[in-house]
Amino acid sequence: MLLGYGEPHVDGIVRLRGYRQAYVDGGQPLDETLIVAGKFDFDEATAKVPVLLSAGADALVCANDLMASAALKCIAAHGLCVPDDVAVIGYGDTLISRITSPALSSVAQSSREMGRWAATTVLTQIKGLEPDPFHECFPVALLERASSIATGGIPPTTSTCREDKNAHLP
Repeated sequence: MLLGYGEPHVDGIVRLRGYRQAYVDGGQPLDETLIVAGKFDFDEATAKVPVLLSAGADALVCANDLMASAALKCIAAHGLCVPDDVAVIGYGDTLISRITSPALSSVAQSSREMGRWAATTVLTQIKGLEPDPFHECFPVALLERASSIATGGIPPTTSTCREDKNAHLP
């Protein structure tokens, strides 16, 4: 997992908890060496993805779509194919997720609900009242796209595969 965490990025801390819980729920062992801080930043992600690739990561769950787009670039630069060699998932379902090649799988969050909650919180504070605690959770959904759906060695038209990788195929 390529993570953006630490102060002031509470979102990253919560996403890390969810990532760890998914391993527990799935009964799988978690390799903590495959969790790397990336500060929600493209350049930081670009520097950290090679560390994960050299550790043998075959999938990257990134803290946001910007970091995931950096991962796509790094994976291709290492001569690997997305998603057959390394699958990638981002977070946020931003425009980036739809314009990368291949299209980026992403966890969508309800920006409208988050905005409504934030506006209500601000209006409550303006009225001099104490808002609800800042522990709000919003629904999310995984939007599967080409970056995480294995093609069985046949590169999709938007693949990051090397041209010659599948030259032996008819």
